[in-house]
Amino acid sequence: KMGKVINTTSDNLKKYKADQIRKMRYLVVDTVTDIEIEATRKAPVGEDGDHFITIKSEFRNNDLTGEVGVWGENNLAAYFEFGTGLSAREILAPYPEWIRDIAWKFYINGLGTLKGKPYLYPSVLKNTEIFNKKLDEIIKEKTKDNG
Repeated sequence: KMGKVINTTSDNLKKYKADQIRKMRYLVVDTVTDIEIEATRKAPVGEDGDHFITIKSEFRNNDLTGEVGVWGENNLAAYFEFGTGLSAREILAPYPEWIRDIAWKFYINGLGTLKGKPYLYPSVLKNTEIFNKKLDEIIKEKTKDNG
């Protein structure tokens, strides 16, 4: 009888783990996809309506890891996002340090006049916050079998 209890518990744990991983996988895919869609909608477009920037996402680690960003080598993407000079200082002021560190890689002399129009990082910040809340819910949630 003891073996039966252990096997049942082991099976329940395996099911619980599989369910949790499935929920996390969906959460990663949904979050990264939402960022990609929102950023693409906000990305700068030319007079012809074509986007200057292509935003793409990719997944690995069985969809438990996702990345979204500007596709290809396009340094202008950073200037469109953050602007230059005074615009960059204003846009970057409320951002967390890790975003400011990215922007600093594109710093030249601080005298530029291009006005930025953030399109990627507002979506990253908003959706990361949502992701963290939903992840907490998944972690705290109990299975139906375990009450």
